[in-house]
Amino acid sequence: VDAQLGTSDSIGPGGALGKLPTHKSELLAKLARTTPYYKRNRAHICSFWVKGECKRGEECPYRHEKPSDPDDPLSDQNMKDRYYGLNDPVAAKILKRAQ
Repeated sequence: VDAQLGTSDSIGPGGALGKLPTHKSELLAKLARTTPYYKRNRAHICSFWVKGECKRGEECPYRHEKPSDPDDPLSDQNMKDRYYGLNDPVAAKILKRAQ
């Protein structure tokens, strides 16, 4: 009986768990990240280094890099706009990738 239930195409007592329609799985595959996102885990940029005042040098736990490109729409994001869904560059980037 278990073998027949496992090979049948009908929805069993567990429902249709794990079975997505193909168009949904294609969309999820298109939106899925293919590489790890390590930028999120990096240390913040040293605010003292940006001003030229960091005295820690190599021992500083923060990054000594220039801030991101000001022309990048993600560098000028407003959390209130993102919360309310207005002028959200992150959502626009995700939706553009889905098309």
